[in-house]
Amino acid sequence: MRKTIGFFFAVLIIGCKPKISETLQLIDYVPQNTVIVIQLNDTVALKSSEMLSKAYRLNKEYKNSFENIRPKNIELPALYCITPIGKNKNAVSLITRLSAMDTLNIAENNISYNDIKIEITKKQGKVFYAAKMGDFKMISESQLVLENSIRNFQNNQRGIINNEFYQLAESMDKDLPLNFFLNPSAKKILKEIFPIAPLFPKTSKHWLELDLDIDGESFSLNGAAFLNDSLPDALSLIKNLSPRKLYIPNAVPKGFTSYLGLSIENIQQLEDNFKNFSRKTNIPLNNIDFSSISSVDEMGSLFKTKKALIFQ
Repeated sequence: MRKTIGFFFAVLIIGCKPKISETLQLIDYVPQNTVIVIQLNDTVALKSSEMLSKAYRLNKEYKNSFENIRPKNIELPALYCITPIGKNKNAVSLITRLSAMDTLNIAENNISYNDIKIEITKKQGKVFYAAKMGDFKMISESQLVLENSIRNFQNNQRGIINNEFYQLAESMDKDLPLNFFLNPSAKKILKEIFPIAPLFPKTSKHWLELDLDIDGESFSLNGAAFLNDSLPDALSLIKNLSPRKLYIPNAVPKGFTSYLGLSIENIQQLEDNFKNFSRKTNIPLNNIDFSSISSVDEMGSLFKTKKALIFQ
């Protein structure tokens, strides 16, 4: 079985400030300091992909959290959030609409915070805190994260104070099974979720939005990111290069762990991008000349026990 993971990034250069609606939307409830947001749109497609289940491997702790925090009936779309609550600890939260959503379990205890009831339940040895906020409900492993979100709700404030995050949210494809929002500070967690994709956590220094598309035996992550010209960023290597279909994946042998493909639409532009990137990252190169690969339309890099380069 061939595993093909495609990464296609569109660079957004948007200067306008996103509008804050009078009524908070699902994405507005994401807690502050959250580093990973996963919007679940379709559970059927996810269960149908055997390859997808092999491509990502949640460690046991995260797997238990994601399974136990989810109610029997859930209204889609729903948001899973991973929020740091200490130096080496992260809390998983779930945000969804109230309709058709049951409780995690019969509440074992209730407390009140700012006149909002918080239900406390236990499942598989874990404690969960749940509260209703307007038309939404939030369940979290952390009482502190939930209380912060309650204050945001009562003040009609967003949890994430970053305009780029909400601009990226407007670009996501809600017709696909999953949408990811990744903060660069989530690199350690990403390595635990995607251990066989070594380049994946190194994609950007800003929020990154990715949409998961499943097509038969393959799936792809297509998304958007912002670039800051004043900071070195590996994504700047593809700046101003038009996206094109990749053909090398059709010739990739079975058994590889990761694949990175790059379409070379303009070799001079790629050379200029690399020169700019090398200057900003202080790479000591005396001469940068891509003329020897001017006839190359595409190149791919394979990762297994050894690395290999393929040119077309």
